[in-house]
Amino acid sequence: MKIRIPLILFLGSLLVGCAGPNPNIGERSTDMAWMGGNYPAAFETVKPYADMGQPWAQLRIAIFYENGWGVTSDIKKLLNGTKRQRLKRQKVIGLKGR
Repeated sequence: MKIRIPLILFLGSLLVGCAGPNPNIGERSTDMAWMGGNYPAAFETVKPYADMGQPWAQLRIAIFYENGWGVTSDIKKLLNGTKRQRLKRQKVIGLKGR
């Protein structure tokens, strides 16, 4: 019984330590600005990542264009971005044979 508790605590601490940082650089900064209502700053933070093809960033850019947050609402840009993402996904699915 005396060994079980320290062992459980040790294994539990290992699991917590495995969470690691967010692998999507810029996502947290974007979300903090977005949730704080600072849409122009959030848009400027996410734009370079969307241009690099990061899916999380492209989704947020589409939401910004759809709602006009931090930019003027532009349905053409919204549709262009979602079409590009859809084509990219089709290529990936084709490569994986799904």
